[in-house]
Amino acid sequence: MTLLDGTKGVTTISPTWFTVSSNDGSIASLASESYVEKAHNLGIEVWGLVDDFKEDVSLFKVMSSTSTREKLVNEIIAAAIKYNLDGVNIDFEHITNESAPHYLQFLRELSVKCRTNGIVLSIDNYAPYSYNSFYDLKEQGEIADYVVIMGYDEYHAGSETAGSVSSIGFFRDALNNTLKKVSEKRLIMAVPFYTRVWQETTKEDGSVEVKSTAYSMDAAWNYMVD
Repeated sequence: MTLLDGTKGVTTISPTWFTVSSNDGSIASLASESYVEKAHNLGIEVWGLVDDFKEDVSLFKVMSSTSTREKLVNEIIAAAIKYNLDGVNIDFEHITNESAPHYLQFLRELSVKCRTNGIVLSIDNYAPYSYNSFYDLKEQGEIADYVVIMGYDEYHAGSETAGSVSSIGFFRDALNNTLKKVSEKRLIMAVPFYTRVWQETTKEDGSVEVKSTAYSMDAAWNYMVD
């Protein structure tokens, strides 16, 4: 919470506390009741983030079964109630075209339980392009309280060329394309508070090998002035 001492206007934080840990729909938790209590004492809402980053979990298996979807929904809601969370933030980044219809059904089922329990539902998404249109922002905009667009990773750790984390054009296009499908009242545009330092090495065959390191704002400033 000390990071908030020098900030103004922060209303909500979303700690990365939960992950889908098993194909049976279970979640693993790092949540802290004392953390939530401190945030609430500062007048800040807490939306617990749920991710799908565990490599040996198949989102298709979890999403395509009614029973495992129900288990996942119930575990998320139970955790939100247990830790007195104001909301949940779904950050599923490994959805495929095959699993997308089941993912949307999961979101529908989760949204019903969230509204019943007074829990805000927000959903993270990549910047919209034709190749990830199966995330269906229009449908999400009707399901969720907030659709969050990750306005970054234009060039990411795995990029084969160096470039901006989030150029103005990239961000503007993401915003405008999302607004065609999602109400501005339900849209959150996420901006990066980091950059990348790129290293290019020319190999013997003439090809260029590209590597990058993510830097926070303070670290990037120190890198520039050193």
